[in-house]
Amino acid sequence: MALKTGKLDPATLRRLILDQLGTRRDDVVVHARLGEDAAAVAFGDEVCVLSSDPITGAGSNAGWYAVHVACNDIAAMGARPVGVLATLLFPESADEADVARITADIHRAAAPRHPISENSAVVPANAGTTCR
Repeated sequence: MALKTGKLDPATLRRLILDQLGTRRDDVVVHARLGEDAAAVAFGDEVCVLSSDPITGAGSNAGWYAVHVACNDIAAMGARPVGVLATLLFPESADEADVARITADIHRAAAPRHPISENSAVVPANAGTTCR
């Protein structure tokens, strides 16, 4: 069955993804589930809250939105954002200016002078082009 562009409907998300996540670990204190935008993993006495969201449809400032959406999900869990893991996928038509614009957006949003992410860091995880 063909899927619509965008997010999966709740029933399909549950059937195809949430029911197929494998072993539940005791150190994962907040697991993936409908309506949960972040996970929490215990590391001894500390808990790490993790979030990742795709940004689609942002004609400009996509990197800025990516940082703020992820940081909002972290803050909604009661945690303080300390870093951003950025995965950048570009169409084959992208050029160096496109990459520079988005990474500048990310830097602008995550720079230490910005109040939402004091002492934060951006960790580039992956940058590449999508395949057709």
